[in-house]
Amino acid sequence: MASRKKEALMLSKICNELRLRGKIINIENVEILKHFGKRYHDAIGLVEKEYVKKYIFKPSGRVIWIVDGRKNKYQIFPEANFCSCDDYYFRVMRFEKDLCYHLVAQKIAESLNKFKKMEMPDVDYGVITEKFRSKKLN
Repeated sequence: MASRKKEALMLSKICNELRLRGKIINIENVEILKHFGKRYHDAIGLVEKEYVKKYIFKPSGRVIWIVDGRKNKYQIFPEANFCSCDDYYFRVMRFEKDLCYHLVAQKIAESLNKFKKMEMPDVDYGVITEKFRSKKLN
């Protein structure tokens, strides 16, 4: 658990730098990003391809973050550092990793304000969230 908090704090520091300057400019941040390894490079790829989407529902203002990954679309809950991907369930939950690259991508995209913004009416909220809800077991 401490490791996840440490990694989340490191990413938060970098995201604050991104918000302030629009890019990662200092050596310390570059060194921190090395900690994320391949996940950082994969995350940057998602950001550059604009695979991070922020759905804003009107008039309620509800927000859903979706990231298009290699195999599927994943719902992100940035406040909870949660992703609906298999990597999160099988590696992050078992403490083999701290954050999946989808979470890293969402946080970087939000910090750089580089994501697709989708505005939709509230009536479409269920349509978007339906595929992420667990199915009832019979």
